[in-house]
Amino acid sequence: MALSLSSSYWLTTASTRCVDRDSYLSDARGRARPDVFERIARLHASNAAAISQHRPRQLRTRIVYALATRGKSVTSNEQMVAHLRELTSGQIAINAFDDDHNSIVRVPSVQRVAKFLNGATANEPRLVRVK
Repeated sequence: MALSLSSSYWLTTASTRCVDRDSYLSDARGRARPDVFERIARLHASNAAAISQHRPRQLRTRIVYALATRGKSVTSNEQMVAHLRELTSGQIAINAFDDDHNSIVRVPSVQRVAKFLNGATANEPRLVRVK
C-alpha cells in the first residue's frame, strides 16, 4: 500500500499523537532519519489497514482469558464474553484483574494470572515435547 499525502498527514497531525504514543511511532519519528521513518510509517499504515480488514473465523476451542480492568478501554466481563463468543463456540473462562495492560504482566499481578491460568487448564492434556 503506497502512503499517500493524506495518510502522511494523518500520521503527523496533533489528533493522532495517541496513535503515535500507543504504537511508538513518536519514538521512531524522533530517532529515525526521515526516509527510515517514512518507511516505518508506511509499514504501520499497511499493517493497520490489513488488521482492520481481518475477520478471524470461529473455532471450536476453549478460551481462558485474563482481563485487565483498569486502563483506557475498560471492558466488563459481559462485553469480553460477547467479543470472545465471536471467536469460539467452546467454553469461555474469564477472570478480571484490577490491573492495566502493563501491570498485569508484572509481579505480583503476573503471579495471580499464572495461578488462574494454571488452575483453569489443570485438567487439560499437556503437550509433551518429544525428542
